[in-house]
Amino acid sequence: MVVGMLPYIPFLLSCFLVAVLFIVTAITDMLDGKIARKYGLVTDFGKFIDPLADKFLVFAALLGILTNEYFASLRSIFFWAAAIVIFRELAVTSIRLVCSGAGAGVIAASFFGKAKTVTQVACIVVMLLEPAVCAIFKIRD
Repeated sequence: MVVGMLPYIPFLLSCFLVAVLFIVTAITDMLDGKIARKYGLVTDFGKFIDPLADKFLVFAALLGILTNEYFASLRSIFFWAAAIVIFRELAVTSIRLVCSGAGAGVIAASFFGKAKTVTQVACIVVMLLEPAVCAIFKIRD
């Protein structure tokens, strides 16, 4: 079967491919910060934009999960979870912008902010792989 001009990718294979793409993206985001610190390339712009890029990565994944028909029965729960995460992330970014504009300088991500991002990435990977794992072990119809 052909969808548009691209060949059809089976659902379970697409779950693995999307999870791998998401993991690679998250790892490269982590590595660019480590490289910047190692070579002294840390800038105020980087301190601000790197956490913002993390937020966009998480937002995109949450919206992708939210619109996936596999999770339709849990959509109301995912909607509220995504809304809470997105609202919190936008609130924190707004506070960082206000502090920066008030002359307090750019607030770099703390250990807890980094731990939160790692936890979000891990949870998203679990959600992306859940359909494939359930199919392999015949847990869900």
